[in-house]
Amino acid sequence: MFEAHNKATVKGHEIAYPAVYRVQLTDGGKVVQGRRYYDRHSLFKLLAPELPELFAGVADGSAPDQGRRPVLGPDELVARAEAWNAEDAEALVERFTGAPLSAPGLNDRTLRTTHGKLAYLKRFFDQVSDVQLQPGQAVKVDGATYLEWHGTLLPKGQTEPVGFGIIERVGDTSGISNDWTLTFDRLPLVADEAKITELYGRLR
Repeated sequence: MFEAHNKATVKGHEIAYPAVYRVQLTDGGKVVQGRRYYDRHSLFKLLAPELPELFAGVADGSAPDQGRRPVLGPDELVARAEAWNAEDAEALVERFTGAPLSAPGLNDRTLRTTHGKLAYLKRFFDQVSDVQLQPGQAVKVDGATYLEWHGTLLPKGQTEPVGFGIIERVGDTSGISNDWTLTFDRLPLVADEAKITELYGRLR
């Protein structure tokens, strides 16, 4: 897993956007498979102000969570995949009690309460159905664990499932979770394939 902080100039406007790159390497260091996770919505919003802001208004509403939970263990990955596919926001949030959430659409804000984190995930699940995500790579490095979920889901108002993936990054100190970051692409959640093709045309 590689984290990157990218910048692009779109029609004269400089835009910064984070990304996570997941690659599989041979013993010789050659890339045999790769996926990239970043939010195209943030790139196209300047060109297409009509794009819905899916997470507008999501905010904390009470005192920050108290307590911390241990880092997610390998034996918990199947249950966490089941929680994503069951659209179980409560289970997803409860496992990272006390870890502030950073995610697309929050405009650099973090959510520090159960109320805010539940509101965010429920807004996400209200926009999709038929979530079919499978565990991908799980990578643990000093101070963080990266979890990949990859598969399909059906965005609201669309008729065909779309390929979709999420990277969860869970930072930790001495084995205790202290922050939680989601990386995914908002664009296919609010724009169908024809609209996305039209948006790329605006780059010319």
